[in-house]
Amino acid sequence: MSTGRTKPRWIRVYQDGYDLSGFGRTIGPLQNEWSEVDMTATMSDTARGYYAGEPQVNVGTLNAVFDNTATTGLHTVGITAGISRTVLVA
Repeated sequence: MSTGRTKPRWIRVYQDGYDLSGFGRTIGPLQNEWSEVDMTATMSDTARGYYAGEPQVNVGTLNAVFDNTATTGLHTVGITAGISRTVLVA
């Protein structure tokens, strides 16, 4: 049994509160990685301990149909490059 949705047609993409699911064709790669923080005791212990530090999350590239609708089109919503956005991929 797989975990989650496996078909691209069921993927939903939201950017800054706008639903871009109707425009999107593919998205990815979806990356979710944590840095490791060393928790080894300073008492010359041979056992080493780590815990997850700050996450690095990346949604990759959204391939979509171009739409220049004045307020909600993909071009209007994502026109500025290099700005941090709130993205949800469900």
